Amino acid sequence: MGDFHLKKTKKMKFFFFLSFILIKLSSQDDITFCPASGTSSCVVANHWVNRYEYYSPFLHVISIYPNGGPLSGGTEIEITGSGIRDFGSLMKCKFGENVIVQGKLRTKFGQSFNPFNNDIMICESPSWLNSTVVTVEISLTGETYTSDGVTFTYYESPTIEKIIPTSGSTKGGVLTVTGSGFLESENVTTMDFDYKCLFSSIVSQNGSSQVPISITTTATVLQSRETTSVLECNYPEVNFIGNVKVSISLNGKDFEESSIIFTYEDFWHIPATNGKPPSSRLFHTFTLVDQTPRKILMFGGFDGRFRNDLHSFYLDVMSDFYPSSTSYDNIWTDVSDTNFTTGEWPGVRAQHATAWINGFLYVFGGVSNFLGSSLSNIYKLDTNSMSWSKIVASGTAPSPRSQHSMSAVIPIQSIFIFGGRSYEECGYGSKRLCFVSKRDSFFFNTTKEVWSQAEAPEDIDATNVTKPLPTKGHSAVTIEESVWIFGGESISKKGETILTNSLFKFNSRERKWYEITPNNYPDALPQKREAHTATLLNSRFICLFGGRGSTGALNDLWLFDTVSLVWSSISPTWSPSPRFSHVAAAITSNSLLIWGGMNGNGKMLDDLYELIVPA
Repeated sequence: MGDFHLKKTKKMKFFFFLSFILIKLSSQDDITFCPASGTSSCVVANHWVNRYEYYSPFLHVISIYPNGGPLSGGTEIEITGSGIRDFGSLMKCKFGENVIVQGKLRTKFGQSFNPFNNDIMICESPSWLNSTVVTVEISLTGETYTSDGVTFTYYESPTIEKIIPTSGSTKGGVLTVTGSGFLESENVTTMDFDYKCLFSSIVSQNGSSQVPISITTTATVLQSRETTSVLECNYPEVNFIGNVKVSISLNGKDFEESSIIFTYEDFWHIPATNGKPPSSRLFHTFTLVDQTPRKILMFGGFDGRFRNDLHSFYLDVMSDFYPSSTSYDNIWTDVSDTNFTTGEWPGVRAQHATAWINGFLYVFGGVSNFLGSSLSNIYKLDTNSMSWSKIVASGTAPSPRSQHSMSAVIPIQSIFIFGGRSYEECGYGSKRLCFVSKRDSFFFNTTKEVWSQAEAPEDIDATNVTKPLPTKGHSAVTIEESVWIFGGESISKKGETILTNSLFKFNSRERKWYEITPNNYPDALPQKREAHTATLLNSRFICLFGGRGSTGALNDLWLFDTVSLVWSSISPTWSPSPRFSHVAAAITSNSLLIWGGMNGNGKMLDDLYELIVPA
């Protein structure tokens, strides 16, 4: 193609660098494109008005990407060259001798329109032209074409027969793909191969939507024969549990239709979230509010300062395969502001406890400094109106304490409090103050707002009754009318720390303790610990994670079957980092979230993980 001379009114000349662009002004509204000197014919394009006309360099094709595609056509080809300008619908691409398709200037860089692109032209390959290799030439006017001889190679689409493995970790891994038609570059020299695997969304049989996903990874051909081809690629790290469709491409752009499914099925994964999470901290609480909209309320804790802030984590409704990055699900919201929450707020505190029952979140105890004294006040938050109030309760109340447990016992409309630690006289005749672990238990009747001691009167001070040691940092799980207590830390008469892995059950109707001896004792037991989490799954299994043991921070995972009375250790492919004084809450019958805490190096954490335990 020759260079073009463009004319417009007003006698003016512009000289462009390298002397090949000359702009003239003429009296015409139309633009006249004249071929290179030595010819007399011109093409008039009257669809442009009031534009400058100029000389451009010779039109050439330098390279195309991709330079191969499937027989079915439809490959979007980027043509890199020189002398390319935006001539609108006049622009054409020619495949082979005489197949003409529409061309266009590539006008997008990111999301911005760029009319000054002068090196990339786009066209789409037609279906197979009865020749495996064809030339691709271009024209700005549809009349004169380049003759640079750059070629495009057609191939049959590859097919996938199987993948190994068919499931794997959300952290990603290596995938082997077996099928046919994975051509190798040494056998086809006219094409530059760009092997890729695509992991994309699917739609379930019941029509449930899935959050869009489209992730490509680089692939390598390991074997290519007439009957069997094998390539290898990495399946990517993701933030969900579920199925994705696997496809492959030989040119990096065109992926074959596939029904091959890969399943992400880790125990642990990092869910997608929105909003600003709370600051890193420990000694906070994390309580499920099981009303619409479902959410978890996180209150207080210590992040370098004692806190009384309130954060709401709105939960995904699980109608999608996994949390949507564009929905309002799984979103953190700071509701500490008076625009969200009103009433008489609890003061700053850490090492407190909370429980939710009948539309109210109850907060009791904790410490507001590390000087020793604990708190004994109780507050409630109406989780519908988001209004706080301080409760003036009657009855026999617990002494001030921290690191205790607090459990909602719905059948009796009460909250059960056990253990903890207070700062009081050491006892044994000493007036000296020290930290004292507790073994007493209390009910708070949420209907009457009355405190009472939980144990039967004859057992309260009895020394020959089975009950847990004086304990703080233990865990508590409610199943129907019983509260299960595991682990914790006690302090001996000599002031020595004693960790435990004992398991007790308190029956709230009988008002009695029962020590539970696992049926696989002592072969399989979690190690002794405190500051761990225990969460109820499937109304039957106590899921134990992390804590602080004799060796430091832990990240082991255990299930206790409260029917068969058997402990089982779970070994996921990966786990969150070891931690203690973190929090956990069940969000479905077989899944839970953990957040924050402190690692073994003394660093406070602000990370969120979801655990899904197969039914």
